[in-house]
Amino acid sequence: DWAAHTRVDTLSPELLAKMKKAGCSYLTLGVESGNQYVLDNFVKKGIKLENVEKAFKWTREAGIMTGAYFIIGIPGETKENMLETIEFAKKLNPDIVNFNIARPMPKTEMYELAKKYGKITAKDWDDYDFDAKPVFESNLWTQKELEEIYRLAYWSFYFRPSVILKQVLSIRSASDLKRIFRGG
Repeated sequence: DWAAHTRVDTLSPELLAKMKKAGCSYLTLGVESGNQYVLDNFVKKGIKLENVEKAFKWTREAGIMTGAYFIIGIPGETKENMLETIEFAKKLNPDIVNFNIARPMPKTEMYELAKKYGKITAKDWDDYDFDAKPVFESNLWTQKELEEIYRLAYWSFYFRPSVILKQVLSIRSASDLKRIFRGG
């Protein structure tokens, strides 16, 4: 039994069938945004939302659990774009979702975008500790608004009745129950 992380543009039904046969039980896919404009102009990963949907469909059809990584607060992204990402995550309906706040690291293209679309608020390297605290404030939203959207992302994804029911029905042991409470 094994798990992996990959890009959506590396998958095919044939590859996923081979992965399942080899014991893959869980696959996390990097989606980043649920808005095509943000993907094309700021993330520049070269993926299309329709291909993301296909990759998740194929992964489920192969019998492999899915996880999705999203980033909110990307320099140039609007509040509306972030809300579209949350809705896209719910549409994809992966087994597990991770929302992360963008971290424009010095000497990267994202850092230069952050300076263009707002200001870097990190004072030193300790501010880049990858907790939920933003290190960038956009001209399009405040850090407080970003933190609220971050919380909304998790609440609106995990507190849907279908997700709660799925979690309850997955309980087979005390350790399953402990895992769910720890995750919550």
